Amino acid sequence: MKRSVIIALASIPIGLAILLTQPTGLSIEEARAAALALPVIVFWASAAIPAHITALWFILLSIILGVAPADVVLAGFHSTAMWLIFSGLIIAAAITDSGLGDRLAGRLSSGLNKGYTSLVFGVAAIGGLFSFLMPAAVGRIIIFIPMTLALADRFGFPAGSKGRTGLALAAIFGCIMPGFAVLTANVPNMVLA
Repeated sequence: MKRSVIIALASIPIGLAILLTQPTGLSIEEARAAALALPVIVFWASAAIPAHITALWFILLSIILGVAPADVVLAGFHSTAMWLIFSGLIIAAAITDSGLGDRLAGRLSSGLNKGYTSLVFGVAAIGGLFSFLMPAAVGRIIIFIPMTLALADRFGFPAGSKGRTGLALAAIFGCIMPGFAVLTANVPNMVLA
């Protein structure tokens, strides 16, 4: 058994001991929270199981142990920004798995094949144009990166190369920076408005 798994599993009885003995100075609510937080932090830090599984267990046990009311534990799911980012992840996965990123990269590559500088500026400009189509920078980045990486593959920039990294950075900055000039392009702008 891996050392990280042993350490993570050892945190569970320690958490139970905190819950059952309720160390001096802690109320029962604080003891419940500490008993849950300790193993969760250790599981996240050790990566004994995938982080999203740990997070789901944390949410479930927070409700079961009564650490906080369900409406407080699940409050993050009421945010429209969270669902905007989640939908961006789904769309990005679909773009990658369906091959749409490769097809779009093929269409874009004909106009951007005048050299690396024009390729970088073209990618950044396309990211800026996305500001008018999608109202969240993270969502734009998540959708645009698969297309940019497919474009990098078409131009012969393998994974880990400086050219590929430069194109990815151009896509990220192109999606973020111009978006601050468009009122509806970023969540902070929407909050400010």
